[in-house]
Amino acid sequence: MHFCLMRRKFKLEERIFIIRRKNKKMNRTNGIHIAIGMVYLATLVKTEQCKIPSPAVEDIDVDKFPGTWYQGLRTNDPVMSEDVLCSKLQNFTKTKEGWKMVVTEYHKNSPPGVFPERNIKQRKGVYTINKKDDLGLINSQTLSADGGFNEAAAAIDDALLSRELLQLSDYKNYFITAFCSLTGEWIVWAHFPTPNPDVRQVSKMWNTLIDYRIAVKLYPCKNIDWK
Repeated sequence: MHFCLMRRKFKLEERIFIIRRKNKKMNRTNGIHIAIGMVYLATLVKTEQCKIPSPAVEDIDVDKFPGTWYQGLRTNDPVMSEDVLCSKLQNFTKTKEGWKMVVTEYHKNSPPGVFPERNIKQRKGVYTINKKDDLGLINSQTLSADGGFNEAAAAIDDALLSRELLQLSDYKNYFITAFCSLTGEWIVWAHFPTPNPDVRQVSKMWNTLIDYRIAVKLYPCKNIDWK
C-alpha cells in the first residue's frame, strides 16, 4: 500500500470525482474508508526536507473552531502507532500568548488521558507548546498501562515540546498539526469536525498539505468510543 511521489501537484477533487463515478454505491458518511483509498492514489509533490515554512498563510482563530475536533488520520509515528489510538480536541480558548485547548487521548490498554495544551504564538500559524503542559502530555503518550516507557514516543514528545508546530485549519473541514521529528521527518496529526470525515473534508486536508509541500503517508484511526 504505497503511493508514488511525483513532481507535479494536483487538486484531489479531480480524483474524487473519478473514484466516486467508478463506485456509485460509496457512502459519503463512511469517509474515512474512502480516505484510505485516496491516500494511496494521491500524487504529492516530491519529498521536501522537513522545515516549518515562514510565514504560514493564515493565523489560527479558535473562536471559529467547532466544539470538538476528532482525529481521523495521522502518520505512523511512535506516539500514534503504539499505545495511543487517537485523540480529540475540545475547550478552545484564546490566551495572551496564543490559545489553549483540552486534549483527550484514547489508549489501547488504559483509560483515556486528558491534559491541557497551551499554544504560544511564534508567528502566523506557527506555535510552540507551553512547557507547563509537558507532564500530562508525556504521561499520556509515553507511559503504558503496565508502567512501561516508550522511548521512541518520548523522542517524538521531545520534538513536540521543543520545536515549532505548524497549525493549519479552514475551520470547517480540517485542523492539521505538523512538526519535524528529531530525525527530520514530518509528524502530521489531522483532526476533523466529525468522527467520520467525508471525502470533501479529507481532500481539503490533503490539498493543504500539498500546498505546504508536506509529503507523508497518513493512516486512519482505529475504531474507538469517542464518548
